[in-house]
Amino acid sequence: MNNEIFELSRPSFCKNDEYFDTKYFSCRKCNIFEFLEPSTDHLQCVCNKFSKTIGFKNGNPICKKCDYNQIVTTDGKDCIVCKNNTCKCSSNEILMERNLDGTLLNNIKCLPCPKDTYPSKENSKCLPCNNLDNRNQRNCICPMASHVKIQGYCLNKDNLSDWPDVKSTYTIKFQSENIDSYYLRTKLQAAMYFCKNKDKMSCEHLSHICVLSLYVNSIQCALFMQTHMAPVKLFYNKDETSLNNTLNFTMATFSLEGKLLEIDSPNMPCHFLTNVRFGVNLNKKCIITVKDLLNMEVKFIQLYLTFKEEEKVLSHAVPIYIKKEYENDYDISDTQLVRKFFLMDNISGIKALPNFVTGTFLKKSNLSVLRYMKSFTLLVNIQSGKARGKIYPPIVIIEYGELMEQQISRNVDVTINYKVTFALKENHINTNTQIFIGILSSIAIINSALKTWTYCKKNYGCTPNATVSLWFFIYVMGAIGNTLIIASISIVEIMGFIYQHWDIHIFFIDWEQPKITRNSSKYDSPYTSFRKLYTNILTGGNNENPKAPSEIIAAKRNKTFKKTSKRNTHSQICKPVEQEELQVTYSISKSSMQEPNDNQLSVSIWRVYLVANEWLKLLTKRKINISLQIISTLLVLEVIGVKYWSLAIPEITITEHPNYLISIIFYERFIKDQMQQFVDLCSIANISVFILEYNYYGFYIHGRSVHGFSDTDLFTLINNLKNEENQLCAHRGLVPGTIEQNFIVSVTQTFRIFYEKFYTEKNFVNSSPSSIPITNRFLKKNIYTSMDWNQICNTRIKLNQFLCEFLDHCFKDEDYIIKEQHLIEKLCDILYTNTNKTSVFYIDNDYSFSQVILYGNEWLMGTFEITIFLFVLTLYDNYVLAATVTFILSQLFIVIIKYSGRKNLSSKTLLDERFLM
Repeated sequence: MNNEIFELSRPSFCKNDEYFDTKYFSCRKCNIFEFLEPSTDHLQCVCNKFSKTIGFKNGNPICKKCDYNQIVTTDGKDCIVCKNNTCKCSSNEILMERNLDGTLLNNIKCLPCPKDTYPSKENSKCLPCNNLDNRNQRNCICPMASHVKIQGYCLNKDNLSDWPDVKSTYTIKFQSENIDSYYLRTKLQAAMYFCKNKDKMSCEHLSHICVLSLYVNSIQCALFMQTHMAPVKLFYNKDETSLNNTLNFTMATFSLEGKLLEIDSPNMPCHFLTNVRFGVNLNKKCIITVKDLLNMEVKFIQLYLTFKEEEKVLSHAVPIYIKKEYENDYDISDTQLVRKFFLMDNISGIKALPNFVTGTFLKKSNLSVLRYMKSFTLLVNIQSGKARGKIYPPIVIIEYGELMEQQISRNVDVTINYKVTFALKENHINTNTQIFIGILSSIAIINSALKTWTYCKKNYGCTPNATVSLWFFIYVMGAIGNTLIIASISIVEIMGFIYQHWDIHIFFIDWEQPKITRNSSKYDSPYTSFRKLYTNILTGGNNENPKAPSEIIAAKRNKTFKKTSKRNTHSQICKPVEQEELQVTYSISKSSMQEPNDNQLSVSIWRVYLVANEWLKLLTKRKINISLQIISTLLVLEVIGVKYWSLAIPEITITEHPNYLISIIFYERFIKDQMQQFVDLCSIANISVFILEYNYYGFYIHGRSVHGFSDTDLFTLINNLKNEENQLCAHRGLVPGTIEQNFIVSVTQTFRIFYEKFYTEKNFVNSSPSSIPITNRFLKKNIYTSMDWNQICNTRIKLNQFLCEFLDHCFKDEDYIIKEQHLIEKLCDILYTNTNKTSVFYIDNDYSFSQVILYGNEWLMGTFEITIFLFVLTLYDNYVLAATVTFILSQLFIVIIKYSGRKNLSSKTLLDERFLM
């Protein structure tokens, strides 16, 4: 530990057998074997009451014990015999130990005081009764004309002239009534009188009377507070209540002769050093007259900074620098620092006049020069780097001024400058901040330009236009807003998010194949005879045993399972199709529903609706729980009281809400991952999800079942999952032998044109006239009858078949490749690959499809909610109201997303909205 740092102690802290050593500022024990004991003020060791002082050694007296039947004299230098074994005199007598010439008497003598006198407290002399206040002195008569007798004391009426002798002075207020207290009538006046005369016990008494009044603004408390400089403190000053942000100083004051006078809080002119708050610079001036300076005593001050560490009050000596004229306050590295200073000097400025006759010097009657403290500067250097927020030991810089004899005689006003300066020697901070902001702004603009270029590439619209300029502006404002924490720009991003995802293309690809069975109307009709049924079966032209429909279905599933286990895709069994054949084959006018196959059972649509409803739930799923976040924020701010920390200037506090980190690091990794669960659901349901966020850019979730089917019973479903767990079947990945199911898609213009034709012809069908009257066609009961669901379902089947065969590489002129993204493409979210001829599927391990739902836009939602919270808080300064408004607007936004997502899902997936949950 630094030698200048030591544990703070004071004389009042010393024990009964200890004294306060002014050299080490600590308590030390007196040697009882040398008959020493602490003095009354605990500042030195003195001889005990049975020993006399015969000399000094090492700063302590040398003591010799008195003989039997002797006591120590009052001056402590001799021993004297008691008279008749009596060592004390009566209350009306004084003690005599020496003759008039100073020689010691043979024994103690007690002399009675004459009339109108009384013994002093030391019993060394008799004092006149009218000299000081006296109490029940036998020889004193209290003159009632000029004095008043209260509680046995004879008190001067002049000192009681300001006493408020009214009824309210003695009144104690209770809830039921006001009581004129007898106790106050008999005790209050005397307590206030002696407290004014600095009697500690009387001040304690007066403070207790104030406590009896429950600290209300009563006259009793007012009387206590009017007794300035009382040795008892009852009320805290406002400046004393702050413990964390105030620098506390302690002053050790010495007399000119070197005697320690006191160790206490600073008592300097104009209340210097009484409220030094961390980080708050102060500059003020104090005007004082020369007369006030001359009335001061010459005292030398040593300053200490006190602080707490490990429940101990420690002190650090504050170095002093005596400033010369024209020197810099902040450049004191090469100067001599000292320990003590003084406020004024009226001793050394008195001239010595020589006496040539006697050869001696005479003292000049008037003071020639008065030196005083003209400037007091407290310089606190703040540490930087790892110790940021801490301070170096402060330094006091003092500059003295001088007044000449003429100025002293005119009693001029003197100005004392007082400054507190907190200095952080990092002049490059502002420059670095400006450079930092400039670099971040440049990066934001470059990043926005890359995003705009990627937007053009994803939409094949690189020609600059108003839309491109608008998106560039949104990207720039969003980036700069994040850089400078201008959260209000999040509203612009929110509007952009709603506009961008209001109408995205999404389709659920059903890989389930129709099941082949006997014609139920031919063989299972209740009108078909039993003989006819079996005759047709037995005469089928083969010798195989007849099979029931359920056996045929099971056989078909076993066959399918064997094929899929070998990973035979459509590309291996289908014939490549030219583009002209493609357009004819998937023409909407050529309906596949017009010629139904009697040997096929239709595929269940409920799996598609199951995945669609899960997608709607996932659409508004967020990484954090906004309700929990709002409640925890209110708990921290209101209940714990963190909001009050902002009222203190020096403190810097950080409130961490671990909701987001817990969700990402712990919850999603070990408990529940919503994104992966949705991908697993797609695989179980045998449904793939194809999304086009932009015209030529989107995402693909490969949900094709490795078992070839999913519409099955519970036992088969569980058995299939066990086979996957034990790796007894193929992997789920799009590429055989891989597990990658998530892809970022970049399609060609040809694909987009052909894909868009399905929706164009569907919309044409929906807009065709209906037989329902115009006045009733938009009623809720007729809104679905106005649509040609036969044609819509046919369109959906064609679109599903087209995407299935596209994914199985069945089209010669419209194919795709699978590849990894480059590092720069991942970091900047841009595309370099040219997709004019071939579509590209980029392997995605980060669930990038979450960009089209709230889950992948948590930063946007978070900044939006922070914006609303701070905006309302700034307007109304109410945390509860700000949290409530934030929650309502956040939920309103989620409702809008749900509504738009439901409408968009029904339109793009060609599903009936009535069955969406």
